[in-house]
Amino acid sequence: MSARQLWVPGELWVETEDDPGQLVRGPLAAWWTDHEDVRQWKMTSCYVVRAELADRAAMPHPRSLLRDEHRYLRELLARTPILEVPASVPIEALGDATVYTIGFARNADDMFQVSVTRGKQTLASVAGASINIEIAAGVRDEDSDDDPLDIMRHSLHDRILRAVSGGAVDGTSISLAGYWHGVCAGGQPLPVERELALREAMLAEIAADAESTRQTARAIVARLGDADEVEVPHFGRACRTHLPARTLVHEGDGELEASVHIGEDATTLAIPAEDVWHVGDVEPWMPLSLATLHDEHGAAMQAKLSRPKSWFKRWLGSARD
Repeated sequence: MSARQLWVPGELWVETEDDPGQLVRGPLAAWWTDHEDVRQWKMTSCYVVRAELADRAAMPHPRSLLRDEHRYLRELLARTPILEVPASVPIEALGDATVYTIGFARNADDMFQVSVTRGKQTLASVAGASINIEIAAGVRDEDSDDDPLDIMRHSLHDRILRAVSGGAVDGTSISLAGYWHGVCAGGQPLPVERELALREAMLAEIAADAESTRQTARAIVARLGDADEVEVPHFGRACRTHLPARTLVHEGDGELEASVHIGEDATTLAIPAEDVWHVGDVEPWMPLSLATLHDEHGAAMQAKLSRPKSWFKRWLGSARD
């Protein structure tokens, strides 16, 4: 199997981190290739709708860091639906902007929560132990070996996030928000200028490479509407798995129950049907500039870890005295 990729920004990308690989389409396809799996979290974070933050000065905005030469980064920012709210910024400072609070605790109960607020108004909230949320959504069957059911469990948190946000929030948009947050915080582990230069080079390389395959990608996306199988260059056959619509039903407000509150009085959340597409065996591949970025990140982190901490240097100096 060729290790070559199919990266066409805004059209189509083949995710190769897992096997089998998955076709990813939409405005962030191939622009942003990370996907945050909230099921691995041990934290709670807040996100604000980027477009509603445009004229606010309550928190740093990535656009203040971008220059004319950052053509592709500026386009990526324009496609970014949400931005992470720094812990130092109180939610009240965001006024009436829409804020998503998302948390997942890796513990005995795997608690999951998402709430949507605008000012002092709560627009929606879903919370509870993951297993109870799965039961309430009808995607839990301990005795089933059904692959689609397993995929539905794996994707349920993303589908809930998309359902409560109108499609704006999922693992990919959360990862992208986290990236911009790191840049605004001063660049980790590289200096901001170097980080932006490498990211811009990566996006420019992908965009240049995509020109020869853009029409092919668009033709594949067009066929996904009514076919169950399509041929994908470099990867062979891609097959559809249909995830039927589900309704997440409120099961109570106990600590571990599946709590669902939508609007003023609704206690059900409609989760739309989705189709996912998988290809066969995949072999990870990345653009040269992305490999360079990873290498420099690793070297910078290694250098940081090998430096003595400031408290240790102070202690060493006093010990010598």
